[in-house]
Amino acid sequence: MTKRDKTTGLPKPPKKQAPQGEGKSPKTLKEYRSRAEREAEIQRRVLIGTTVAVALVLVLLAVAFVIDQIITPTRVVASVFGENITVREFQERVRIERVIDNQRILNDLSFYVNSGFFSDENEALNFLYQQDPNFRNLIDGFSADDQYGLRVINALIEDRIVRREADARGITVTDEQIDEQIRRLFRYTPPETTDPESTPEPEVTPTITPTPFVSPTPSNTPVPTETTPTPTPQFTPAPTITPLPTLTADEQAQAFNDDVEQFYRRMSRDAGVSRERVREYFEMLALREALAREMFGTRETLVWANTRHIVVATEEAARDIYEALLNGESFATLAAARGTDGTAQRGGELGWLNTESGIDETFGEQARNAVIGEIVPPFQSAFGWHVMQVRDREEREASTDEIDAVLQTKMSEWVTETRQNTNYETADFWIDFVPSDPPLRLVLE
Repeated sequence: MTKRDKTTGLPKPPKKQAPQGEGKSPKTLKEYRSRAEREAEIQRRVLIGTTVAVALVLVLLAVAFVIDQIITPTRVVASVFGENITVREFQERVRIERVIDNQRILNDLSFYVNSGFFSDENEALNFLYQQDPNFRNLIDGFSADDQYGLRVINALIEDRIVRREADARGITVTDEQIDEQIRRLFRYTPPETTDPESTPEPEVTPTITPTPFVSPTPSNTPVPTETTPTPTPQFTPAPTITPLPTLTADEQAQAFNDDVEQFYRRMSRDAGVSRERVREYFEMLALREALAREMFGTRETLVWANTRHIVVATEEAARDIYEALLNGESFATLAAARGTDGTAQRGGELGWLNTESGIDETFGEQARNAVIGEIVPPFQSAFGWHVMQVRDREEREASTDEIDAVLQTKMSEWVTETRQNTNYETADFWIDFVPSDPPLRLVLE
């Protein structure tokens, strides 16, 4: 190609310039702030952050308060006859029971200290805890919240059953009946007011000697009951906190009133329960007793029986013993050879027993109804299989405490049976709401 064939390049087009206002923005110069302005900005941001944090905390506290004070207390732990038992009622009842159980403990300690058996409550506490199972159970209950809660749940359910039956029968109780329940807690009996001109002469009740049934027994002398003997004589009298023997009737009454007022103050201070709510608790005790008397009648005597038995583990063994006795073998010999309880070594002798209180109900029923002298066919109780013989039976005048114990037993049996046929529900979460306060107090005031 010659030089003439070459073309001259065209000039390059000018670069397009972006219109004014388009493209990159001009750099903004940093605004100058004084030190005071910068510190004010920091403080403003800190204040905003703190306000937000406080607001969140207040919201959380408000939510917790609503849950703890409004929602949780109204949760239902049980329902009976369509009537709800709430967490609030459940927790209040637990606290009431804890104060009352603590009062029973203090009653026992006070009795043994004030009576001179021990120099202080610590000595009395150690002795009672080792020797008295009921006292030991009261103490141990304060560290077993689940058992305490279960007991209270059952009590609240039973209260509904009792009140429903009492309402159906039109049974109510008076303030005096409620006061009597409070007096029993403190083991206080007001002095009786008697007319000096009509004071009856004391009657001497003859001791009835049981007539032995003709049978091969080692001795006709009545044998003590199977109950383990009390290791110390001070358990024979019923403990009382007031009155002490040296107090006059007026001083006894004043001491009792002081104890009751102190009891109410502790209920309010430690359990947060008002006097009215405490009296409602004792009102239910009185109502239960009134219903028991209405249903089972009032008694003046109880049936006692002079019995002996052979207790074994199996029905087959009991039937073998029963057949041997019918064939004329010695009751005492068979009891010693094959009996499995503590009476075996004394020929199976139980002696005279109250058949209506303090023993297995099945055994008591057999003792009340068996033909005197005949060998009772084998029957089962909570302790095993029995072959029994009732050698004598009689009705004896009963004390108020003995009658009350019988009525309580019958009432408990009725409530248990009624509860099995009652439509009720319990929630599983109640165990999470058992209070562990008020704490156990063992110092006498």
